[in-house]
Amino acid sequence: MTSSRSWFSVVLVLASIIAGTLYPPESQGQRRRSNSRSARAMRKRTVQSLEEKLKAVIAELEKGDSASGLDDFLSADSSKTNSISKRITDDPAEKKRLLRVLKKFEQAKVHLSDQSDTAMFIVSLKKEETKGLRPPKVITRTKEVTIDGYGDNLKAALHKGIDDLAKDKFQNFIRSIYPTEEVQRLIHQQQETPLISRLKTYPILYVELIREFQVLLELKPEPVEMEGRTVVSFKLPADPKWKKRLGPIGKRMPDQTAREVRFELVDGNWRFFDGDKNLRKEMKRQQMGLPAGGGITLEWKRTDSGWRISSVPFF
Repeated sequence: MTSSRSWFSVVLVLASIIAGTLYPPESQGQRRRSNSRSARAMRKRTVQSLEEKLKAVIAELEKGDSASGLDDFLSADSSKTNSISKRITDDPAEKKRLLRVLKKFEQAKVHLSDQSDTAMFIVSLKKEETKGLRPPKVITRTKEVTIDGYGDNLKAALHKGIDDLAKDKFQNFIRSIYPTEEVQRLIHQQQETPLISRLKTYPILYVELIREFQVLLELKPEPVEMEGRTVVSFKLPADPKWKKRLGPIGKRMPDQTAREVRFELVDGNWRFFDGDKNLRKEMKRQQMGLPAGGGITLEWKRTDSGWRISSVPFF
C-alpha cells in the first residue's frame, strides 16, 4: 500500500510535468523579441529625455542674464563651453541668435546612433530661413596664419593625410590639405574648432575620408590644363558599399556615384583644388552642421555627466 507521502510526491511530479507542458520556459525567440522591445523602449525614453533637455536649455536662455546654467547642457569640452558662454555673455545679440537657432529644433526629428551615445536633431531649412542665424561677418582680419602642407609628392601627401586622420590629428589635416583661403577663413571666423569637434563626434566623416584617400592611392591622376596652375584630377569610381558606412545616419545615405576629385599644387604643397564647387559645398556643409539632404543639425553626445550638446550650427 502506497503511503500518503508517496502519493504526495507523485502529485508533485505530475504537477511539475503539467506546469512544464502548459507553461513552457521562455523560448530564445521570445527572449530576443522581449530584448528588442526593451531596447526600443529604452531608445524611445532617451529620445524623449533629449527633447526635454532641449526645452530646458531654451528655458535657461530665456530667463535671466547669466549664462552659467548652460554648463549643464553644453559639451564637456571646456574650450567650446567657455567660447559659447563667453560670447553670449559679452554680446546679448549672440544670446538671442543662439536662442533663435535652438528654437528651430523644437519640433526636430531625433536620430539616435546605434550605440545610443550620440544623437542628432535634424531640421530642413530653406536658404532664406538661415538669415539671422548665421554669425556676424568678421569686419577685421588678423595677420595671415602661416600654414604648412604635406609637400609636393602627391602620393606621400595622401599617405600623410591618412595618417593624420587615423591619429585624430584633425587640425593638422585641415591646415595641411584644405585650400589655403578656406583654412584662413576657418581660422579667422572661428569655425575651425567646431569643424574639428564635429569630426571627433562623428567618425563617419573622417573614416570616409581615409577610405577615399586609400582608393585615390590606387588610381592614376590625370593632369588638368589650367593656365598658371598645376592641377590633377582623379576619377573616383562609384561605390556600391556606400550604405555600409558607420555612424548614426550612415544606413540612410544614398549610393555614391562616380565623381571627380581634384588637387592643386600650391606653394610646394598638394591641396584640395580651390575651384571645386562640390568640395567647397561639402566643406561648408560640414562646418555649418548641414546634413547631406540640406538643413541644419544640433548634435549631442552622452558623457559621464549625462547628455550634452556637442555642436551647435552657426556657432
